[in-house]
Amino acid sequence: MIDHHKGILRGLKGQLTIRAIVEGLLSFFLLNALFKLHVYYYQPLLAQKVYVVLLIISVLIKISWPLIERLLRTVGRLVMDENNAPALKIIANAAFIVFIFLFLYVPDLESAIARVFMGEQFHGIDACLMNTGWAYHAGCKLDVDINNRYGLGMAVMVSQLSNLWGGFTYLNVYTIVMLACIVYFIAAYGLLRWWLKSTGLAMVGILMFLKMQPFHDEAASFYLTNPSTTVCRYYFDLPLYGWSFYS
Repeated sequence: MIDHHKGILRGLKGQLTIRAIVEGLLSFFLLNALFKLHVYYYQPLLAQKVYVVLLIISVLIKISWPLIERLLRTVGRLVMDENNAPALKIIANAAFIVFIFLFLYVPDLESAIARVFMGEQFHGIDACLMNTGWAYHAGCKLDVDINNRYGLGMAVMVSQLSNLWGGFTYLNVYTIVMLACIVYFIAAYGLLRWWLKSTGLAMVGILMFLKMQPFHDEAASFYLTNPSTTVCRYYFDLPLYGWSFYS
């Protein structure tokens, strides 16, 4: 009888531990969203949507907890089985690369560009990229004939790539910057995974990088609003550095 009661207590403790972890994570993310609503009170668009989604998830978890607990235990046994480790690592790497792509990919870029124009009339992209890009197209020497505060690489490389893409237009430039950001973060994930020798740590590092770099206060509501706030400000300098080094 005593052993039976001990077994029940151990099972109850395990259930409470899983529930406490899930509820703790949800509470943390809800409080974080509330904090962002307060800090970014003048443009809290993303925090508002995330807060509503988290509230819905929180209610669904409370309603269907027994089913979710069984699912978590099944997933836990699957993950903890060492025989599944090689296959799970391959699946996790592929899934995270797909996540990076979907996270940064803008399916309706024309509508997004129109929204940027309605919000700030292209002041950001004109100042950092389009003006110097047009000057480079016209044969001007950057930092000689025209001042460029945001690096030579972005204007030169985006200008050249846009010609291959179909012309130096806002749509093509935004497309190139978006794809360049996607390539950069996928490459950064591969580098972190190789350097840290850990898939989990590499994922955490990229998630922190995604939060701090493309989605910060100066990036406004859309991470491509101002290309100078993306990795492209320095990303496109690398080919020029390589060319100047070997020339």
